Amino acid sequence: MKIGIFGGTFDPIHNEHINMALSAKEELGLDKLYIVPAYVSPFKSAYDVTQPVHRLNMVNIAFMDYPDVTVSDYEIKAGGASYTYKTVEHFKKLHPKDKLYFIIGGDSLGTFFNWANPEIITKHADIAVVLREGVYIETDKLQKKFKKLFNKDFIKLTYTGASVSSTKIRMTARFCLPLEGLVPKEVEDYIVKYDLYEDSPYIDYLKSVMTESRLKHTVNVVTAAMTKAKSLKLDEKKVYLAATLHDLAKYQNPDDFPGFVYKGIPKQVVHAFLGAYIIENVLGITDKDVIDAVKYHTTAKAPMSTL
Repeated sequence: MKIGIFGGTFDPIHNEHINMALSAKEELGLDKLYIVPAYVSPFKSAYDVTQPVHRLNMVNIAFMDYPDVTVSDYEIKAGGASYTYKTVEHFKKLHPKDKLYFIIGGDSLGTFFNWANPEIITKHADIAVVLREGVYIETDKLQKKFKKLFNKDFIKLTYTGASVSSTKIRMTARFCLPLEGLVPKEVEDYIVKYDLYEDSPYIDYLKSVMTESRLKHTVNVVTAAMTKAKSLKLDEKKVYLAATLHDLAKYQNPDDFPGFVYKGIPKQVVHAFLGAYIIENVLGITDKDVIDAVKYHTTAKAPMSTL
């Protein structure tokens, strides 16, 4: 038999995960496909990762109508950091005489060589790669490196996945905006039922003072900022807070805040200075880094912190 393994954090499982999995199953001619949610990925920050039981439940919901797809709780039951080589060894023991395929996204291919014991993974399974829109991968160069290190080729699948950000989906849910077209309806219902991503005490305030289009803009800003936070090794909580609140004064009248003095500030950027004032004096946030990040997000200042 031909057995596929598709792992990930799945926080949450989204439509493109499903498309990737099913297209790989069809192209590889798999008899069985395992979907394996991680307990904690060694490449993920501990901040903002949903409880394993909820992620497992959402994956079960997403694949409940596909009889040849099995959701495995192996990594979640194992606990701790989820290392792929251990997972592949586990499924090889379950299927000692079968052909294994481990399915990864193209963005993971470049880092695959730095995974723990990649030679064990490639010993037991062929690597099947799904490329994604907007992610440039030098596949020919990586194929040569792969061949040299593991004495085999990876499989480049023909399906190209759409560029979808799980971070953006979480932020969209957190801002109580619809997830239509991003996740299955049953998964969206589950997210809403358990309030999985609505943990910010400021969302209700933002919804009361911002338009829906500005909320969507803020979701995009938060998504981009959180991505940069990881690469720049910044405090993710501060980045999240500053990005979430940066435009909270966009439609507010500065005259409604008697303590705010804005004489001499150009009207185009008053909202940034007013936002900093509201953050400190209305919301009670005292973190000067966050206050400054909001205050100068349109003008900059010298010197600026990376935040």
